[in-house]
Amino acid sequence: MKHNKWLRLLTYVSGLVNQELLLQNEYFAAENRILRAHMPARLRLSNPERSTLAEIGKRLGRKALAQVACVARLRSRSGPCGRRRR
Repeated sequence: MKHNKWLRLLTYVSGLVNQELLLQNEYFAAENRILRAHMPARLRLSNPERSTLAEIGKRLGRKALAQVACVARLRSRSGPCGRRRR
């Protein structure tokens, strides 16, 4: 019985944390859309910035990345370093 109470409490707390993270992600997505509307058409990234986004994007996964990527886009027809294949 005691184990069941802790399990219910843990489930409740983790649900609250998960809901807060979802709200934060929703806020950041809205903020990114607003900021992107005020940016120039093309934003040039440095190599370290590109590497940072690529590292996090790889951990996030292609499907989730497609929902949140604003600055950098996945390139389906490009080869290494963003050069077009010939």
